[in-house]
Amino acid sequence: MFILFGMLFQGQNCMASVFGREGVAYGILKRPFSYLFARDFDFSYVPDSASIRDLLPLKDGFLIAMLGNGHGLISSADQGDSWSKYGDDSIYFRQFIIDDNNVIWGLDYSRDYAYLYRSFDTGKTWHFFKLDISKMFPIKIISKYYEPLKVVTINRNIYKLKGDSPLDNWLLVGRDDSLLFLEGLVSANFVVRNKTIYKKRSEEECDSIFQIKEFEPLDILAKDDTLFVSGTDHRQSSVFGYFLNGKLHRIEIKEPYALLGIRLDARGRIWAFGDKGIYLYEDGRLVRKY
Repeated sequence: MFILFGMLFQGQNCMASVFGREGVAYGILKRPFSYLFARDFDFSYVPDSASIRDLLPLKDGFLIAMLGNGHGLISSADQGDSWSKYGDDSIYFRQFIIDDNNVIWGLDYSRDYAYLYRSFDTGKTWHFFKLDISKMFPIKIISKYYEPLKVVTINRNIYKLKGDSPLDNWLLVGRDDSLLFLEGLVSANFVVRNKTIYKKRSEEECDSIFQIKEFEPLDILAKDDTLFVSGTDHRQSSVFGYFLNGKLHRIEIKEPYALLGIRLDARGRIWAFGDKGIYLYEDGRLVRKY
């Protein structure tokens, strides 16, 4: 058990510790969902076409990445050593995932629309569906790789898709009343909320193990008992590091802007991506691959 930079929640209800008794984090006021669109289609901060919005590693080692600025997709068939344009240049979405039927889904939304994109051929071609946002307004994909598509909506409902068409066939499977998915970062037994890292003992209990002060975490990935974190610091520089045995180990990366996400491929390798490209974590350092 670790007591680092602040309060330790020991043996308390996990959801109450992290999110407060009414499902709202301590110190966080209830606010409208307009914050979800704060960077909505404003690419003025993106430095160049190397900006990556999402990265999808597939079981066979094939990698697909979504470029920023609406430049479409790129792919790599050789573990990231070389990349080429892939499919339709006009495709853009915020997130994408592969489901249990090897169908790839992409999600895009703004204040007044939501689209789901579907590909049956590993991202070569796409069909898009414009959703009726008065009935179904997904804003985040929360399913894992090779699982049925699951999303959380702007009104905090969690749905699972039960067919091929996202225009119907949605099954309500839960609620995100605690804003765990909408405002928190979740990976295995770790939760990051309000710059605090929590580790779950069980579904009911968790401990606060670290208070992040130096940077803003944007994504996390748990591998074994290590938590990898990416983000941006107060100087708008990229940040990558990992927490192990109660300590933060920060990996030097001299790039501006932000590292937006971390992914784990089928070989157990760690990938990071963001406003300046794609990186592979190996031998204790980040190696730029795109």
